Amino acid sequence: MEIQKPKIVFYKKRQLGEKLNAAIDFMKENWRILFKMMVYIILPLSLLQGLSLSKTITAIITGDWLYGETTSPGEGLITLIGVIGSLYLAAMIYTLMKRYNDHEERLEGVTFAEVLPQVNKGVGRLLLFGLTFVLAIFIFALVGGVLFAVTGLSSAASLVFLLLFIVLFVALLVPFQLTQAILLFERNLSISQVWSQTFRLGYATWGGTFMLGLIASIVITVCALVVALPLIVFSTVQGLFSLSSAAASGTSATYGLVQYLLSVVVSFFSCVASIFFYVVMAYQYAHARETMDHVTLESDIDQFDDLGSLNE
Repeated sequence: MEIQKPKIVFYKKRQLGEKLNAAIDFMKENWRILFKMMVYIILPLSLLQGLSLSKTITAIITGDWLYGETTSPGEGLITLIGVIGSLYLAAMIYTLMKRYNDHEERLEGVTFAEVLPQVNKGVGRLLLFGLTFVLAIFIFALVGGVLFAVTGLSSAASLVFLLLFIVLFVALLVPFQLTQAILLFERNLSISQVWSQTFRLGYATWGGTFMLGLIASIVITVCALVVALPLIVFSTVQGLFSLSSAAASGTSATYGLVQYLLSVVVSFFSCVASIFFYVVMAYQYAHARETMDHVTLESDIDQFDDLGSLNE
């Protein structure tokens, strides 16, 4: 009989290493259901993105991309599918994590049909916030541009102003790494309340959020490069053989198929690697909530009150 490990406590103050360990433990415990949901939700998008990526690579190899002669959907479609994939991935991960936290049986017996409605609602919330975020970025850039234009600074001063503007922009962006978790764990909050919660929790734990985001980004980048290595090698070899028209004409169909399959693998497993970022940020959000709001203490008090009312 397999001995089940203790359930991972969500709302808990953790050090940097403890947050990373909690994220790794969660993924190790639930990797089967995570991978299954990835196949259902992300793989169809990866099939489309792989097609676009494969055509773009072909256009680069043949030189059509350089001279604008390609009919490939190109980077635009790759980016669009990537955005859709990231929205569904975040909604899926946080829906599963919320269910894990709220149910004693954890994720046992959970089905795709059961979580899909919540995932779709989560995507809707992410899109709605995304619209306000894009508008805020536009206003921020517009204000910066106006200030830059009206000040009439010298070249050196203009460079300093630009650098300070970039630093300020990055500092403001760090708390937004928690926004998706806030949106999907606190679905009762309005969009304006999510903005407020983002700044309140994000700046209270700015250093930890920045470090975890940096570590997760490095891990994901390394994993993506490892996964992409076969595609890079294959495309390089394909480019060399394409110099021979006879060789290219005889094997182009086979090359195209293999390149497409490798492109799908790169797209899919890059998303799989991104799970680490979302899970890490979930535990950073839980740490911030526990630090600022003492969620566990309030829950214990509520349970004590419920017990007292039962004894009356």
